[in-house]
Amino acid sequence: DGRFLAVWTGSEDGTSTQVFARLFDASASPLGPHFMVSSGPCTQNYSPQVAWTEDSAKFVIVWERLCPGDFFAEIAATLLDPDDLTTIPEPMPLAPDMEESFSPVVATAHLLAVPAGVDPPPAPQEEHIILFLWAATSNSADAADGPYDIVGRRYTADDLGLLAFDAAPVAMTTITRFEQNSPAGAFSTGRLL
Repeated sequence: DGRFLAVWTGSEDGTSTQVFARLFDASASPLGPHFMVSSGPCTQNYSPQVAWTEDSAKFVIVWERLCPGDFFAEIAATLLDPDDLTTIPEPMPLAPDMEESFSPVVATAHLLAVPAGVDPPPAPQEEHIILFLWAATSNSADAADGPYDIVGRRYTADDLGLLAFDAAPVAMTTITRFEQNSPAGAFSTGRLL
């Protein structure tokens, strides 16, 4: 239907930085006032990114946040239903056990999943994938000087509109001697085998 969501960071109280959003129709007319996406005790929120999830018909928002008592930032995400902006889901940390994490990005894809190694092959199943990428401090023994790696996590959007873990964060880069940052990612079209 052409609706789109704008996201940004800002402060309404002068002491915290939060993630805000506003929904617009296809002609760029606002569909209500702006609203806060980040919630809870984390008062420093930065670098929001947004993408559309076709299957669940929701926007997925990812950002970095720093919570009280934490020394390093973490990556958080949430799904927003454009037809029900009165309920903003609690943000979910993507990798709470990692050290410093920053520069998140998100990509989505609607794919046909065909299990490999099954004879005869079953009918393809539709699957919606959400891929998050971000830079994080390496915990590698080879990285004594603390370079950053690009890590990622794959999620699926289930019927409840929640984010469901597919796997633990995975290192996307193999270079351990130098710093890696500013990730970007995209899906190709076709089948996921």
